[in-house]
Amino acid sequence: MEHKDKKGKPLPGWKDPSKRAQQPSFPQASFVQYELSKEQLLTCKSWSFSADDGWHYLVQFEEAGYKVTFRTDDKNDCSACWIIGGEGHTINPNMILAGRGSSPFKAFKQVCFKHNLFDGQWGDYIQKKGKEEIDD
Repeated sequence: MEHKDKKGKPLPGWKDPSKRAQQPSFPQASFVQYELSKEQLLTCKSWSFSADDGWHYLVQFEEAGYKVTFRTDDKNDCSACWIIGGEGHTINPNMILAGRGSSPFKAFKQVCFKHNLFDGQWGDYIQKKGKEEIDD
């Protein structure tokens, strides 16, 4: 099919596919959706987690190749933290573990609690879904 007019100019709105920027293909990440039980939520809330503990976990995640991100969760009116195992990650590849709280620090505390709860292996918890309470 010819995409040019009679004078040989490209038709309006048509773009040559060979000139389009190649879009990188990223593997689909899976969210680890796990609702803490009431008992687990109480344990998380009472877990002593200092600023030094937070730095310790942050360094551990960074050294293990995880990405840690924070953002305000407008939908749930709280702070959120995600730990992401990248494509080449050996233990939790293309998985995202989320924590939520009234502050970024408490969201990070919750995601660290879940990481420990799962013994660092998130794969068994991919299919569990539900809306969870935040940490406080």
